[in-house]
Amino acid sequence: MSDIPVTIVANSLIEDVWYQVTPLLLKGEKYLSDYYTLDDIKFACIDGSMQLWVGVNGEISVCAITTIDVYPQANILRFIYCGGKGWRNVAYAHAAIVEYAKKYKCIGIDIVARDGWWKLLTPFGYKKRAVYLVKRFEEN
Repeated sequence: MSDIPVTIVANSLIEDVWYQVTPLLLKGEKYLSDYYTLDDIKFACIDGSMQLWVGVNGEISVCAITTIDVYPQANILRFIYCGGKGWRNVAYAHAAIVEYAKKYKCIGIDIVARDGWWKLLTPFGYKKRAVYLVKRFEEN
């Protein structure tokens, strides 16, 4: 698959492209729904607390949602979601996202993801740092 240019969507354009990224986000909704609704994400992208990235190959075929977590000692760009067709070759997207993170004084990027992502990102210096465990309580 050829490289798909990936770019951040300006806050003022989120409403204009949202209908195109919604089907991509719905595919990962089971991973997001404990934390965010799609409206939560959309409004966070509009207000700038999250960023929407898209890859366009005639149409929007990949998208990612990021946020910058601000800690007392560091800023970290964190991926909230990444999906679509065409992420197998991530080099084209990685450079743009790293540049953005550095612009906002981030010391790195954090991703909670399935093992398949680790295999794709290892060539870019990503390392497993922890195992992410969850326990959900059943509703009464």
